[in-house]
Amino acid sequence: GQGRSRGRLIQFMNCRNVAIEGLNIENPPCWTIHAIYSEHITCLNLHLSSLGVPNGDGIDPDSCDDFYIVGCSFVNGDDCIAVKSGKNPEGNVVNIPTRGVYVSDCDFIEGHGISIGSEMSGGVEDVVVRECKAGALMNGMQVKATRKRGAYIRNVDVRDCALQQITIRNRLSYNDDGDAAATPPKFSGFSFKRIDMSDADVSKPVILIHSFEDEGYQTEDILFSDIILPEGSEIVMEPSKNVRFDEVRTVSGQS
Repeated sequence: GQGRSRGRLIQFMNCRNVAIEGLNIENPPCWTIHAIYSEHITCLNLHLSSLGVPNGDGIDPDSCDDFYIVGCSFVNGDDCIAVKSGKNPEGNVVNIPTRGVYVSDCDFIEGHGISIGSEMSGGVEDVVVRECKAGALMNGMQVKATRKRGAYIRNVDVRDCALQQITIRNRLSYNDDGDAAATPPKFSGFSFKRIDMSDADVSKPVILIHSFEDEGYQTEDILFSDIILPEGSEIVMEPSKNVRFDEVRTVSGQS
C-alpha cells in the first residue's frame, strides 16, 4: 500500500560501529537505509535504487553522530540522502541532533535532492559534502525545513562538486503534525566552494535562498566561492545576512 505505515528496508536503531559495504540495494517499501540514535556508521560503495517508490529515500541519517557515506551511487524516487533529526513535537522533545555527516565521491544520478531536512527538529550541524557529482535532481543540493519544525541547520561545507542546483528552502507543503516549535528554524554557516554548475537548467533559479523574516532567524553566513554557472543563470535570494559571492562567474567568465 501507499500509506504512512510502510517500513524501512534496512534500519539501525541505537547502534554503534556499523559498516554496510558493497551492496546493490533495490526497491524498498519506503526509505532504503535509515539509521536513528546511532553513531559511527559507514555506508561504503553502495548502489541504491528506488525509482517509482513513494518516499523512496536512499540513505537517511537521523539523530546520528559520525556518519560516513562514501563512493555510493543513487537512483531514487525521493531524496538520495536526507539528513534528519526527528520531526515536529517528538523531534523537539527528544532533541537529539545529527552531528558529523561526511559525504564524498558519490554519484547522484536521479532523485529529489542531496538534502538536509526537512525532518530536523533536533538540529543538524557539521555536514561535509566533497567531490560528488549530481545530475538533474529535482532540488539539487538542498537545505529544507518548515517554519513549525524549529531547531537549526548550521555548519554545512560543500566543495569540489558538480551540481545543477543549490536551494535553501523554508516553504514546503509537508505535513506539520502537532504543535509548532517555539521558534522557526535557524539556517546559518553554509560554504559552497569550487562548484561546477555549468550544466544547470536555467529555466529555474540555479541558486535559491529562502529566509525567515523573524528577527534573529534570517538565513545568514553563506559563502559562494569559485562557482561556475551557465549563461543566463538566475540567483534568487530573500533578505539574508552576511552572504558573500566570490568569483561566481558564467562559463564565459561574466560576473
